[in-house]
Amino acid sequence: MLCNRKKSCFSGVLVICTLFMMWPRVLSAATAKDKYYRAETCYKKLRHSPKKQKYRDKWLICIEKFDAVYRHDPQGPWAPAGLYMSGQLYQELYKRSFKTSDREAAADNYERIIAGFPKSKYRRRAEVALRSMRYKKTQKRVAEKAAPKRNDTKAFVDDIEAEIEKSASAPPQMEKQIKEPESGTDQRRSSHRCPGRPVCRRPGSCGGRYQIF
Repeated sequence: MLCNRKKSCFSGVLVICTLFMMWPRVLSAATAKDKYYRAETCYKKLRHSPKKQKYRDKWLICIEKFDAVYRHDPQGPWAPAGLYMSGQLYQELYKRSFKTSDREAAADNYERIIAGFPKSKYRRRAEVALRSMRYKKTQKRVAEKAAPKRNDTKAFVDDIEAEIEKSASAPPQMEKQIKEPESGTDQRRSSHRCPGRPVCRRPGSCGGRYQIF
């Protein structure tokens, strides 16, 4: 009877100790959840205020709230959600600031999710977001390399147009070609000979007739 009581007491103490050890984790998870919802509320207000979106500090306030979710419990269930949303906001901020640091911060958050939370549903989302960022970066580099080629083509077209204008402003060559047969005819006429006389130089000097040899 005494043994049964001792076993019951021991079991009760064990359960209490287990609950005591698990309580900080439960309390931490609940607090991380609350912090996530507060950060989400901050983002909703920012998203519906075009005026606030113009200011960088407004974005950083919401980003800090999502980062706080991760820092509060780095291994908890809400940690990857906080990192992912922080990365999303950094991406949106980069579209407005064009700062490389914002884009790198977003990519860093996604990589941390992929490496540290392989079983989380946010891992797949982070992979898609990271792949999209890299694709856009590659497309931008290709566009920058193609830009000088477009400039070269434009310069080539300009040269052609200048050559056309130059040709149009030059005097036509047909007049010279048309006049040449006339001068040749005059030469042939001037070389006509009168019978027994030297070359005739003026019309009518040979009696009004020419004889061609």
